[in-house]
Amino acid sequence: MKIKWGFLIPMVMAILIGYLCGEIVYTQYKQNIPTFNETNQIYFLQQGVYSNQESLNNHTKELDQFLKIKENDKYYVYVAITKETENAQKIKEIYNKKGNDIYIKQINVTNPDFISMLVQYDKLIANTNNINQILSIEKSVLSTYEELILNYGN
Repeated sequence: MKIKWGFLIPMVMAILIGYLCGEIVYTQYKQNIPTFNETNQIYFLQQGVYSNQESLNNHTKELDQFLKIKENDKYYVYVAITKETENAQKIKEIYNKKGNDIYIKQINVTNPDFISMLVQYDKLIANTNNINQILSIEKSVLSTYEELILNYGN
């Protein structure tokens, strides 16, 4: 049997081009879309839950900064937000030394702008043990969360 090269060469070229196009599309997809393995779980450091504004005011007098979120007729008070467990523990210790009981709560956040900003702030927190710097960074994180998530509802 005689091989028809005129038919085989275009077939091999089509397969090769299809493979390369598929590889390019897959690479772009993999870089831009989060997969199921990637998580947007972040840690909120909760100082307390209060049933009314007066109770909240009485229990947050000592706090320099906090985020207040009202859900189901209760006020949740958060003092920090981080994506890294080590940073969450570091910040929790700071507040525990100040006499605050802190509960670490995992919450899923879908805002990619906030997540990327949080990753950058986490790097700063991981590289310092200066309490004032950590609290200053967390003040920025809380205000950014309020601006990006609470005010624009994402």
